[in-house]
Amino acid sequence: MRGLATAKAHIASRSFTPEERRAGRWRDLVLRQVPRLVTFAALVFYGAATAFGTPVYVASAAPDDGRGIVYYGTNNGEQRSTWWGGQRLVHVSADPLFADYDEVGVFCLEPYQDLPFEFEPLEYTPGTLDDFGLNAIQQQRMQLLVDNAYSVLLDDSHPFHFSVRATAFQVALWEILNDGATAAPLDLTADLTRVDVESGDYDEIHEMFALASDWIDQLNSGAWSTTGQYQFQMLLSGEWQDLVYVVEVPEPSSMVLAGLALLGVMVFRRRRA
Repeated sequence: MRGLATAKAHIASRSFTPEERRAGRWRDLVLRQVPRLVTFAALVFYGAATAFGTPVYVASAAPDDGRGIVYYGTNNGEQRSTWWGGQRLVHVSADPLFADYDEVGVFCLEPYQDLPFEFEPLEYTPGTLDDFGLNAIQQQRMQLLVDNAYSVLLDDSHPFHFSVRATAFQVALWEILNDGATAAPLDLTADLTRVDVESGDYDEIHEMFALASDWIDQLNSGAWSTTGQYQFQMLLSGEWQDLVYVVEVPEPSSMVLAGLALLGVMVFRRRRA
């Protein structure tokens, strides 16, 4: 321990050259920008894969702790159907062997389609909201939802469990997909996406419905505005359930700063060499 303390004292008392101090500042700057660089790299990969139709592979990554039960009423109201909705953690890779992959939370776009992750990785094609067939009204509503409600999913201090929040987000997505193609007000208790909540249901189901209803009310009122902070990425399949996930869009100024930081470190290392 004494030797370690002596080494620390030596380092603390040592005078660094101006070049070393500048390099240290550049390294700190780069480290602060790493999360944005990772997101930017993912967006570049996704954009390239979308442009060239490159397939990606998707496999289940964890238990479905981000999903919850949703009860739906039939058109005649005589029977309730049970669906699982919410966020599912998956691995996405350009390599079918998953030597390298991104871990993302996906939401369902087609609840009636199969999703047999338990058997083998599934092949998907990255796409856009246009590719899924959503019109301008639906896309605008989805952007409003993700810009204003997705932060609730990231808020660990929220009183509702994550599965409740994620399922509420899923239900709001289904409402936009199924009933949001026109300018008519959205309604979780009518039309195709008709959520059925009864007094004897679990508290989590009531919490989910209350949160999703609040978001739908905000969409109907026009109180929300888009920020462009988040972006939907689509995973499309002609055989399996189409999926969507959310990424944060880096600010242009942050990416310029990160690029300059990397350039500075490269220049310094070349001079030292």
